[in-house]
Amino acid sequence: MIVIHVPGKPNYKSIRIQTRCRNDIENRQVYDFSASELSAIPDYSRDYRGAELRNKPNPIYNCYGMTFACARTTVGPESVQMILDDDGYTEIQNADEVLPGDVIIYYNDNGEIWHSGIVVSKPSDERIKIPWVVSKWGKYSEVYHQAYDVPYRPIAQVRYWRITK
Repeated sequence: MIVIHVPGKPNYKSIRIQTRCRNDIENRQVYDFSASELSAIPDYSRDYRGAELRNKPNPIYNCYGMTFACARTTVGPESVQMILDDDGYTEIQNADEVLPGDVIIYYNDNGEIWHSGIVVSKPSDERIKIPWVVSKWGKYSEVYHQAYDVPYRPIAQVRYWRITK
């Protein structure tokens, strides 16, 4: 696909994505980084012990787009609850029951959805019960990390979800 940037016009497009109930999900695909964003790409391996980059920075999708739209577009946090409801997700009440493929949603102090990811392994230490997750950190890279080791602060609550319907 070739995208031509016309000065004064937005440098993005949207694709059609819907929930299982056929509700449209607003989204946008951004195709480039600004100069300031390129110079500010963080060194996650230095700041987050155990975090492992999975790919190069990619501005087309964000964490919600990775989690719910196959890494094809950026989805806003305002769409996440509708996706969970429409697509038949059920909250997992007991962290001991989290499985690879489940979705993790992070909430801030105000109860707003802050971040998302996908569980890739059950907790390796049965005492602390923290699974490993893949999530997209902003416009940057997908990162393999422990569930609570993310740059989004403060995290007030973490909830796990699984499609059951």
